[in-house]
Amino acid sequence: MDWLEREKEKSSNEMKTDEFVDLLNQVQEEQVWIRDENINEGYPIFIWQN
Repeated sequence: MDWLEREKEKSSNEMKTDEFVDLLNQVQEEQVWIRDENINEGYPIFIWQN
């Protein structure tokens, strides 16, 4: 089972949290996701988009 399939469906508010960014990054060798309130309405973005 894929790691993301084990997670429950996320609301928009949940996807705009640092905890969600941590979840996305947990399977990466390096941090690739960040969150910036001023970009993408607070949803995660790739680190190079900042």
